[in-house]
Amino acid sequence: MSERRISVLSHFWAPLCAIGSRGPKGPNAQICVSVFGASIVPERPRLLVVLSKTNYTTELVAASGTFAVTVLAEAQAGLLEPLGLHSGREVSKLAGIAHTLTAMGDPAFGGAGSIACEVLRSFDFGDSRAFLAAVRDRTETAEPPLSWQTAKGIVGEEFLARWAAKSVREQAAAREAMAWRGVGAGTHRQGRGSARCMTPMRPGGGHSEMGTDSPALAFMGKTPVVYGRARGAR
Repeated sequence: MSERRISVLSHFWAPLCAIGSRGPKGPNAQICVSVFGASIVPERPRLLVVLSKTNYTTELVAASGTFAVTVLAEAQAGLLEPLGLHSGREVSKLAGIAHTLTAMGDPAFGGAGSIACEVLRSFDFGDSRAFLAAVRDRTETAEPPLSWQTAKGIVGEEFLARWAAKSVREQAAAREAMAWRGVGAGTHRQGRGSARCMTPMRPGGGHSEMGTDSPALAFMGKTPVVYGRARGAR
């Protein structure tokens, strides 16, 4: 029997994280594409957070210049449905969901820890936007973070099926917009925008709320890579 192998790309995805921001309609949150550490200076911690352009929360972060990151805990798998399959454009996503607000007014959910961030710069990836942010405050807990392997066994087949159908549509849109260089094409595909640095942002300044290439995508109707077959970005 051949051994199933997980793609090396899987090792680069962060734990499942919720990104919260606020706007004219109040606070909102989504499950994000990815979060990475972006500083080697201990007293100046930074994060790089990638959000799909189709998400309402992305617009709020771009306008306000601040957001909160919550590293979801294993006990919070139930947040994946309201934060990942509904839009703040259409419903009040946080109604009935316990949360706190950072000093800047962004919602956080406790979990395995939460971080208040201020945007320093943003980068256009075509289908998504990356925000380089300074860590302004943090809350730490002893709760274990929620991995996709754990979440997959919790969310249920009905949820996986809903996300599988949704991801097919959103991946098609992302392929048209993302910055990419085709194999052997010799040209750089920019889509609606290249991965360029945009101007620094000042604080204060529908669609689904989980990115098409979200960290959660793998457990939402995708299977692990088997001998190089793409699992799809989480």
